[in-house]
Amino acid sequence: MTRRYILLVGGTLLGSLCFSQTPGLETNQSALGDGQTEFTVKNVSRSAITAVFVTALHTDAAGSFLARDNRWYDSALHGTFWRPLQPGESRSFQATSHPREAKTEFAVRAVAFADGTTHGEWADILLYARKAADRYLGLIRQRLSLAVTAIPARETLLEEMRQLQAEMYAEVDFDHDYLRPKPRAIAIAQVFGIVTGDLSIRGRTNDIEPWPEQVRRVEYRCQSTRRDLEMTEPRFWADSP
Repeated sequence: MTRRYILLVGGTLLGSLCFSQTPGLETNQSALGDGQTEFTVKNVSRSAITAVFVTALHTDAAGSFLARDNRWYDSALHGTFWRPLQPGESRSFQATSHPREAKTEFAVRAVAFADGTTHGEWADILLYARKAADRYLGLIRQRLSLAVTAIPARETLLEEMRQLQAEMYAEVDFDHDYLRPKPRAIAIAQVFGIVTGDLSIRGRTNDIEPWPEQVRRVEYRCQSTRRDLEMTEPRFWADSP
């Protein structure tokens, strides 16, 4: 079964959660028949989409909440792994069904365009997550700058990254407004996932990259990603919640 929507400004209520719809997008949701649900977003605006915040809400037969998957895709942070969605282009996402669910419902909660405009009820979360990611990349780069001059063992540096990540998570107030995602938590997961993933890879293409060069490359990636983030929406960057 396939459902198609043109997203306009407005909203629908599901349980106790309110979905706010965004302009400039056409969406299509379908069940794949293997426990997966696919959600496709098409850019029907005149500007490239640089970031989207998508949720997959899982509910049981009574319509009660089971789980919610938050997906933040941002070309400023993810680079070639999530390039801007140009006008007329489509991109798909998938979610696995919860063991006790009756329905998965996708929704676009926020979208950012290349012209600097944002839409959606969680547009502030998307922008705050960008700012938080900029901060965490700066902290990681400081540590990597030290590592470049005194290269520690791979596992030693990865353990330091895990400890730094735990310290950052400890700053997040998960009890406040629990229905809304925490921008800092989202940014921590994304940033540290990228950095530790890069540091864990022992080879690139057909060659083994020397460990010191790998550390320098990841440090440079942190620097260049911060620059990309800071070019997106700096005027909005007040203190994030």
